[in-house]
Amino acid sequence: MQLLLLLFLYLLGWASSFYPNHESKGVGLQDLTDADITEMGILKAVATFMERNPRPGTQEFRAGQLVDLSPLTPTTLFQAYFKGVHFVDRHREALIKRTPIVAPILDALLTEKMIHQELYTEIVTATTTPQNKMRMLFLATTAWGTKQKDYFYKILEREQPFLIEELQTS
Repeated sequence: MQLLLLLFLYLLGWASSFYPNHESKGVGLQDLTDADITEMGILKAVATFMERNPRPGTQEFRAGQLVDLSPLTPTTLFQAYFKGVHFVDRHREALIKRTPIVAPILDALLTEKMIHQELYTEIVTATTTPQNKMRMLFLATTAWGTKQKDYFYKILEREQPFLIEELQTS
């Protein structure tokens, strides 16, 4: 019973953001329609979720960084959430210099059809150092979108966990 009461109180806190309250900045109930109030509440809830769940490979948001956007609209929220430079782009130089074994990364990318057999063969056979292999691989990433870079990040995280962890904290 106590657990249900705690859950109810927790959910009540989330629901309070759907109506003007003490956290609303200069907004009164008379100024808004029900649709406006609902949209604002949903946007704040989505912004809170986005702050707590950054995209893989992107930097974390400060508390309130998205919720306090002015104006808070679907467009500004989307742009703020997705504008950050992706981890693989931000740490390109370090990934090239410090990734010691490239073959498992290439294998995973080939399996997922993110690179073609021709590029895979060229990287594996034509270059000798891991740095040159990563440089060639990064040439392919320039054409990738966020989805492909997210997957590349997950592969790097799986194959080079200590390097990725260190780069995340730097």
